[in-house]
Amino acid sequence: MKTIFRYSVLSAVLAFILTAGGISALAQDACADTAAREALEKTIRENSTVATKEGRKTTADAGKQYLEKYGSCKDEAGNLIGADFVEWLKAKIPVYERIYQKMVKEEREAALRKQFFDGIDAKNWNQVYASGKELLASDPEKYRPAEIVLGSIGLDETQKSPRVTTWNDDTLKYAKQSIADLQAGKKFEPLGFGRYAYKDNDDAIGWLNYTIGYILSFDKNEKKAGVEYLYKATQAKSTTATIPDVYRSIGSYYIDEMNKRIEELQALVKAQDPNAPDDVKAAKVAEIKAKQGMVNGTAERALNAFARAIDLANKDTKNAAYAKAITETAKQIYGIRFGKPDGFDAYIATANTAALADPSTAIQPVIDPETSAEAPAAAPKPGTAAKAGSEAAKPKGTRQ
Repeated sequence: MKTIFRYSVLSAVLAFILTAGGISALAQDACADTAAREALEKTIRENSTVATKEGRKTTADAGKQYLEKYGSCKDEAGNLIGADFVEWLKAKIPVYERIYQKMVKEEREAALRKQFFDGIDAKNWNQVYASGKELLASDPEKYRPAEIVLGSIGLDETQKSPRVTTWNDDTLKYAKQSIADLQAGKKFEPLGFGRYAYKDNDDAIGWLNYTIGYILSFDKNEKKAGVEYLYKATQAKSTTATIPDVYRSIGSYYIDEMNKRIEELQALVKAQDPNAPDDVKAAKVAEIKAKQGMVNGTAERALNAFARAIDLANKDTKNAAYAKAITETAKQIYGIRFGKPDGFDAYIATANTAALADPSTAIQPVIDPETSAEAPAAAPKPGTAAKAGSEAAKPKGTRQ
């Protein structure tokens, strides 16, 4: 057994020596293949002057192959064969690889830009979002204007009849990001493209706030959050401050709030017990009176917003149908607030001159003088809640 073991070890060592020798022999053979080495060198030199993506890649790939096969070959005197060429390759291969990668990136971006702009022209929003997202991922500084486009599309689509809400989540994401970037002073050159381009930063901020507010209000049913953005659209130095439907949209929020309070008021009135002790009755009357005050205060905020919408809509005869529709809605609100139609025109004219209330501030109750604890104003009858306002012939405004 000992003899066999020693023989096995000897065989393994011999195999290793033979293998190593074989590798050395192969390496020596490669160095000896002068024709193959010179052919590869020729390929490298010829392609190194070809300023194309293929030329750069061929040069880099062939250069790496040359260094692997011939980079350590020596002549009979022990000198490195083609030492200058080897050093040139070591310096240039990384350069050619970077150039190649840059050309690949530029080629891909060119294709994406074409898809992006073709998509805008064709209103192919899936294509616009797919290509726009890739452009922003590849170079967010260079392609930041695409961010504004992606943050604008959902407004027009949501305002269609029937509404199209497919891209609203992305629109909200990019509209919010665009506002943050604009307010941070980041450059947008230009401020969007095509129909989704804005004349200046203030105008873009106004429209982006309008977009977010409208989508939150009428798609996501998040009117409390949406009205904050709509209000910002009215305060910006933007064309959005002159669009009637921005104010109608704000008014619709207050209508919903008013209708909720009307329901609460009706429930309080219904819950009164004529047989309750006097102190309980008085407390209930006071509660009803306070709730009536909140209905009144909310109605007046709605009328304030609608007054502005009506005034702006009446400035253009093309908005006649829209102006008529929102005026009828305002009359409903006025009737709920005052219990009569008289005085509507005078009230609207005055309400239009009052500053638009900031929705983030608490609504103050409005208690009418004639309302007393003994005889509170009658709650609106069931079914008298106002509608949220018509969208007939809606004037949408323009971005330029």
